[in-house]
Amino acid sequence: MSGETAAGVPLALDLDKKLLKLVYQYNGLDYYYQYVSGFKSVLYTQYVTTQNDFQNDFLIAWNDFFYYKRIGAKGNWANKLRLGIASNENSPFAPFALDNNVNIRGVGILVDRGTGVAVLNSEYRHTVYDKKWLAIQTNVFTDAGTWREPGGQLSDLFKQEKLRVFSRNRTAFYQ
Repeated sequence: MSGETAAGVPLALDLDKKLLKLVYQYNGLDYYYQYVSGFKSVLYTQYVTTQNDFQNDFLIAWNDFFYYKRIGAKGNWANKLRLGIASNENSPFAPFALDNNVNIRGVGILVDRGTGVAVLNSEYRHTVYDKKWLAIQTNVFTDAGTWREPGGQLSDLFKQEKLRVFSRNRTAFYQ
């Protein structure tokens, strides 16, 4: 609001934006307490249009595919594959984030952003203690993902330097 500002930066913000959002979900999951089996798919699409000189219309779409399989009496294999694409603007605010809390556990906090994404999360969960009021599971997981740089090419998704892979194990309590 004060100080030196570049000539192209607006001093006031008055936008008319329109957002068209479509979400489609197929849910074929079967639950038995902490165990899950089956397939689920969730498709998200968004189109944002605005009438101003400094912001372009924007399109984003991604699909999350979930696959769960029971392994024996106490095991559960859980998988999530996210494939996404967005308008390829060269912007520091690209919509897909490489982030420890969002998609690849162990990678760090907000490492990178992109306009295309392919992420696979795979996890084996094993129940080590199971009573009616408490379940304790241990797990081993592998997360792998790749991004298209903002303003980059789709081939960015296949570059080795863009691929991140992390594996760990942990214990979780369910009540």
